[in-house]
Amino acid sequence: MRLAAINTTASPFHAPASLMLDVVRGFVDASGDNRAMVLYGRGTPQSIPGVVFHKTGNQLSVINHYLWSRTLDRQGLMSRRATAQMIEYLKEFRPDIIHLHNLHGHYLHYPSLLTALERLAVPVVITLHDMWLMTGRCCFSDKCEKWQQSCSHCPNKSYYPPTLLSHGKINHLLKSDCINRLPSVTLVAPSQWAFRRSRESLLRLCPAVIIPNGVRQDVFKPLADKPANKSDGTTTILAIANKWEARKRPDIIRGIAGLLTDDEHLLIVGDTDGLLSGLKNTTYIPPVADYGTLVDIYHRSDWTISASTNETYGMTIAESMSCGTPVIVPSDSAMAEYVSPSDGYIIGRPSPEAFIDAIRNAASDRNRLSPKSPYSRSEAVKKYLDLFATLTND
Repeated sequence: MRLAAINTTASPFHAPASLMLDVVRGFVDASGDNRAMVLYGRGTPQSIPGVVFHKTGNQLSVINHYLWSRTLDRQGLMSRRATAQMIEYLKEFRPDIIHLHNLHGHYLHYPSLLTALERLAVPVVITLHDMWLMTGRCCFSDKCEKWQQSCSHCPNKSYYPPTLLSHGKINHLLKSDCINRLPSVTLVAPSQWAFRRSRESLLRLCPAVIIPNGVRQDVFKPLADKPANKSDGTTTILAIANKWEARKRPDIIRGIAGLLTDDEHLLIVGDTDGLLSGLKNTTYIPPVADYGTLVDIYHRSDWTISASTNETYGMTIAESMSCGTPVIVPSDSAMAEYVSPSDGYIIGRPSPEAFIDAIRNAASDRNRLSPKSPYSRSEAVKKYLDLFATLTND
């Protein structure tokens, strides 16, 4: 059997790409006859036996796509030449199943790609890493519900992918039309949160299943001798994001910093873009692209927190739990689906006071917490392979 996978990047340190590569690796390992092809727009892949990688487009096409997206809301509607090259690779490879991940990111013309997939008439699986395919332009709706019916007069033009002029209504209809025309398409939601939104969107008629992304337990694992309490008595609170945009709620993180006592320390990881600078009792670490460093950060922390309610899974929270570090998350989030009483705390409406109260109130029973990975990556890969087998046998 032959599998083709498509994503913005093939870098293993990009969360959607990490899942894509693990599924591809599991697919070729499952049978000596299986072959896979990965098509991507940028990044440097690591070689996998039985897998061929093809990068389409170049830096100039990415820049051109970015400029059109930034000014006239043409995200996913440029890069025709790169997409034509991608389609030729698909025709030559003749896949039995196609797995799509992120179609945004300045690297392809999705109407051309999806029209070609319609003609190939092979099963297509789409993993919903975000809400971009369900909205007119945003990756996450963030308090806007227009995407359920018709996007227009976008209130979030500054959100990724940002634009000066919005054509959300047309883009919304175009995305749903292209996907709904596919003869065999299955959506994969990493959480109930994402699944519910797919059922409320214009893609509601597409079959959908839930497969949590899972965590690589061979990488993210607890220290056997990690002390329950540090000798210096400080409490380290970790807040981590690749990029601190509005949906990650940097306002709440800033509020938490203002409430810290001398024995409480905030560790912020990621590109803050100046949104979280100058906070007291705070250490800053730039975006991490190394698993060893990331695991060490989780081990150094007493708590990992997330104030975001716009996540399809919440990988950093799952990784933290797998490393044995307890977590605190909002109840109206995908993360709350897999955080049990032994893993940490679920708070109601996120606020600086709610997080600080949870941390301080937990001081007396901190030892009762024993966080564990909610779902392994190997389980996720098996679920995907089972889905592929079902779709190709129908």
